[in-house]
Amino acid sequence: MSKRTVYDSFGDKRTPLRAVVDSVGQSLITTIRRTLDDTLTGLTDGDELEERLVTFSMRIATDMLGSAEYATLQRLLRTESDHLPHRDYNSMADTPDEAIADRFAAFAEDGLLDAPDPRPAADQFLALTFGVALDRLGSANAAQDARAPRGCRNERP
Repeated sequence: MSKRTVYDSFGDKRTPLRAVVDSVGQSLITTIRRTLDDTLTGLTDGDELEERLVTFSMRIATDMLGSAEYATLQRLLRTESDHLPHRDYNSMADTPDEAIADRFAAFAEDGLLDAPDPRPAADQFLALTFGVALDRLGSANAAQDARAPRGCRNERP
Protein backbone atom coordinates (compact mmCIF):
# COMPACT_ATOMS: atom_id res chain seq x y z
CA MET A 1 0.00 0.00 0.00
CA SER A 2 1.21 3.48 -0.71
CA LYS A 3 1.18 6.16 1.97
CA ARG A 4 -1.65 7.83 0.17
CA THR A 5 -3.76 4.68 0.29
CA VAL A 6 -3.02 4.13 4.00
CA TYR A 7 -4.00 7.68 4.87
CA ASP A 8 -7.07 7.50 2.62
CA SER A 9 -8.16 4.26 4.29
CA PHE A 10 -7.37 5.13 7.90
CA GLY A 11 -7.17 8.91 7.99
CA ASP A 12 -3.79 9.01 9.72
CA LYS A 13 -0.80 6.92 10.75
CA ARG A 14 -1.97 6.55 14.35
CA THR A 15 -5.05 4.46 13.61
CA PRO A 16 -3.38 1.53 11.80
CA LEU A 17 -0.39 1.66 14.18
CA ARG A 18 -2.64 1.46 17.22
CA ALA A 19 -4.58 -1.39 15.57
CA VAL A 20 -1.35 -3.34 15.04
CA VAL A 21 -0.09 -2.66 18.58
CA ASP A 22 -3.47 -3.69 20.03
CA SER A 23 -3.64 -6.84 17.89
CA VAL A 24 -0.13 -7.97 18.78
CA GLY A 25 -0.76 -7.15 22.44
CA GLN A 26 -3.93 -9.26 22.46
CA SER A 27 -2.08 -12.15 20.84
CA LEU A 28 0.58 -11.99 23.56
CA ILE A 29 -2.06 -11.82 26.29
CA THR A 30 -3.64 -14.95 24.79
CA THR A 31 -0.22 -16.64 24.96
CA ILE A 32 0.18 -15.66 28.61
CA ARG A 33 -3.28 -16.94 29.55
CA ARG A 34 -2.74 -20.19 27.64
CA THR A 35 0.62 -20.68 29.36
CA LEU A 36 -0.96 -19.98 32.75
CA ASP A 37 -3.63 -22.58 32.00
CA ASP A 38 -1.10 -25.13 30.71
CA THR A 39 1.34 -24.78 33.58
CA LEU A 40 -0.49 -23.43 36.63
CA THR A 41 -3.85 -25.19 36.57
CA GLY A 42 -4.89 -28.24 38.54
CA LEU A 43 -2.39 -27.86 41.34
CA THR A 44 -3.38 -29.72 44.50
CA ASP A 45 0.02 -30.08 46.15
CA GLY A 46 2.03 -27.05 47.26
CA ASP A 47 5.23 -29.00 46.62
CA GLU A 48 4.54 -28.76 42.88
CA LEU A 49 4.13 -24.98 42.92
CA GLU A 50 7.80 -24.00 42.60
CA GLU A 51 8.42 -26.37 39.69
CA ARG A 52 5.29 -25.17 37.91
CA LEU A 53 6.20 -21.49 38.40
CA VAL A 54 9.64 -22.17 36.93
CA THR A 55 8.03 -23.99 34.00
CA PHE A 56 5.65 -21.06 33.46
CA SER A 57 8.54 -18.57 33.54
CA MET A 58 10.69 -20.56 31.14
CA ARG A 59 7.81 -21.01 28.68
CA ILE A 60 7.06 -17.28 28.72
CA ALA A 61 10.77 -16.52 28.30
CA THR A 62 11.01 -18.81 25.27
CA ASP A 63 7.54 -19.01 23.69
CA MET A 64 6.48 -15.40 24.15
CA LEU A 65 9.58 -13.28 24.65
CA GLY A 66 11.29 -15.18 21.85
CA SER A 67 8.41 -14.66 19.45
CA ALA A 68 8.33 -12.45 16.39
CA GLU A 69 5.14 -10.90 17.76
CA TYR A 70 6.87 -9.74 20.94
CA ALA A 71 9.82 -8.38 18.95
CA THR A 72 7.39 -6.52 16.67
CA LEU A 73 5.52 -5.03 19.62
CA GLN A 74 8.73 -3.87 21.29
CA ARG A 75 10.05 -2.39 18.06
CA LEU A 76 6.80 -0.54 17.38
CA LEU A 77 6.60 0.82 20.92
CA ARG A 78 10.22 1.95 20.75
CA THR A 79 10.31 3.44 17.24
CA GLU A 80 6.77 4.66 16.69
CA SER A 81 5.82 5.93 20.15
CA ASP A 82 5.41 9.46 18.77
CA HIS A 83 2.54 8.18 16.61
CA LEU A 84 0.66 6.43 19.44
CA PRO A 85 -2.06 8.13 21.53
CA HIS A 86 0.47 8.78 24.30
CA ARG A 87 4.13 7.96 24.82
CA ASP A 88 3.54 5.04 27.20
CA TYR A 89 0.69 3.52 25.18
CA ASN A 90 0.66 -0.26 25.49
CA SER A 91 -2.54 -2.22 25.14
CA MET A 92 -1.10 -5.02 27.27
CA ALA A 93 -0.45 -2.63 30.19
CA ASP A 94 -1.26 -4.48 33.42
CA THR A 95 -3.13 -7.43 31.89
CA PRO A 96 -0.35 -10.03 32.35
CA ASP A 97 0.29 -8.85 35.91
CA GLU A 98 -3.41 -9.08 36.75
CA ALA A 99 -3.71 -12.56 35.21
CA ILE A 100 -0.83 -13.79 37.36
CA ALA A 101 -2.29 -12.05 40.43
CA ASP A 102 -5.60 -13.83 39.80
CA ARG A 103 -3.79 -17.16 39.66
CA PHE A 104 -1.90 -16.34 42.88
CA ALA A 105 -5.20 -15.44 44.56
CA ALA A 106 -6.59 -18.85 43.57
CA PHE A 107 -3.47 -20.54 44.99
CA ALA A 108 -3.93 -18.59 48.23
CA GLU A 109 -7.59 -19.64 48.42
CA ASP A 110 -6.53 -23.26 47.99
CA GLY A 111 -3.89 -22.92 50.71
CA LEU A 112 -1.03 -23.47 48.25
CA LEU A 113 0.50 -20.00 48.57
CA ASP A 114 0.65 -17.36 51.28
CA ALA A 115 -0.29 -14.22 49.35
CA PRO A 116 -2.50 -11.87 51.39
CA ASP A 117 -2.31 -9.34 48.56
CA PRO A 118 -1.89 -11.19 45.24
CA ARG A 119 -1.11 -8.17 43.05
CA PRO A 120 2.12 -7.16 44.84
CA ALA A 121 3.02 -10.87 44.97
CA ALA A 122 2.59 -11.05 41.18
CA ASP A 123 4.63 -7.87 40.72
CA GLN A 124 7.39 -9.32 42.90
CA PHE A 125 7.32 -12.61 40.98
CA LEU A 126 7.59 -10.79 37.65
CA ALA A 127 10.41 -8.59 38.95
CA LEU A 128 12.33 -11.58 40.25
CA THR A 129 11.91 -13.62 37.09
CA PHE A 130 11.78 -11.41 34.03
CA GLY A 131 13.00 -8.19 35.64
CA VAL A 132 16.28 -9.76 36.73
CA ALA A 133 16.77 -11.27 33.28
CA LEU A 134 16.09 -7.92 31.61
CA ASP A 135 18.46 -6.15 33.97
CA ARG A 136 21.33 -8.64 33.77
CA LEU A 137 21.01 -9.93 30.24
CA GLY A 138 19.43 -6.97 28.51
CA SER A 139 16.63 -9.34 27.52
CA ALA A 140 14.29 -11.81 29.16
CA ASN A 141 14.38 -13.95 26.01
CA ALA A 142 15.94 -17.18 27.25
CA ALA A 143 15.52 -18.72 23.82
CA GLN A 144 18.52 -16.77 22.52
CA ASP A 145 20.74 -16.77 25.61
CA ALA A 146 23.53 -19.34 25.98
CA ARG A 147 23.26 -19.06 29.78
CA ALA A 148 19.72 -20.47 29.78
CA PRO A 149 19.36 -24.19 30.56
CA ARG A 150 19.50 -26.55 27.57
CA GLY A 151 16.07 -27.18 26.16
CA CYS A 152 15.04 -23.58 26.76
CA ARG A 153 17.25 -22.15 24.03
CA ASN A 154 16.78 -22.07 20.30
CA GLU A 155 19.88 -24.04 19.40
CA ARG A 156 21.03 -24.89 15.95
CA PRO A 157 22.18 -28.47 15.35
